[in-house]
Amino acid sequence: MRRYRLGFTLVELLVVIAIIAILAAIMFPVMMKAKATALRSSCASNLAQIGKALKMYAQDYQGYWPEMDNPIPSKEFPGCGRYDLNSWADCLIRTKYVSSKKVFICPAAKTPSRDIADWNDPAVWDASPVGLGNNYARAAAWGFVPYQYSYAANYWLMGSNAGIKVDEKWAVPVSRIIWIAEGNWSWFQCQYETANGKWRSSDWYTLSMIDWRHPAPTSPGKPPSQGGTGTLDGASNFLLLDGHVVWLGKYIRLATENPEKKGFYINPPGADPIGLPSDLDFLRWFGAE
Repeated sequence: MRRYRLGFTLVELLVVIAIIAILAAIMFPVMMKAKATALRSSCASNLAQIGKALKMYAQDYQGYWPEMDNPIPSKEFPGCGRYDLNSWADCLIRTKYVSSKKVFICPAAKTPSRDIADWNDPAVWDASPVGLGNNYARAAAWGFVPYQYSYAANYWLMGSNAGIKVDEKWAVPVSRIIWIAEGNWSWFQCQYETANGKWRSSDWYTLSMIDWRHPAPTSPGKPPSQGGTGTLDGASNFLLLDGHVVWLGKYIRLATENPEKKGFYINPPGADPIGLPSDLDFLRWFGAE
């Protein structure tokens, strides 16, 4: 009588498991890269929509953009003792130049906790992604509700005292001026500090307000509760003043170290209300040309 074998032998099962493990090891990095690319593309699409909304707003408001923020006692969290930023994003939502708040939320970003106790807990800040940790730390220091959105406006273009119109004449191409960045606050800027009696750009300040939330080589840094940025490398999308979006890695140096003057401006000539040399704010981002 012929006998039929039921099932697999142990060796056959081990071979199948090994093959599956090898395929998973090959496919997992590919899938993670595809996911990161999809998140990056979705974020870039958000920025492009924001740029169109800002231009439409300016057309209806005598050429001016909305102010970066206009703080008010918190309406969403009454009794918390803090202020809402009431940001430029809120202005575009309120005036219906965008259809949904979702446009201002990057899919790669982590949103703040709605538990007020977390806002005052440095342990929560340090356990959070770097950008969210910076958001908590800055909000606590300045008495605000943590910023609820994922994008930051260039202070030198949309700051409270900027007074710059959409048709401003610049000494540099608008395709080189950074307008909106992925950020952990409603605005970002190059902050100045003194060194040996001379003004210079404080790079860490700028880099901590831009949220480098997309995958890139990283190295350790101080956590936000200790005044650090938490990371030294990353990558981000940027909306430029001409309306197109660029993808840049995290790197910065001053114009004096960049004589070829290739890169992108945060504080372009003509946008400096305190009369400091604009070339201090000329940034060359690694990954640019």
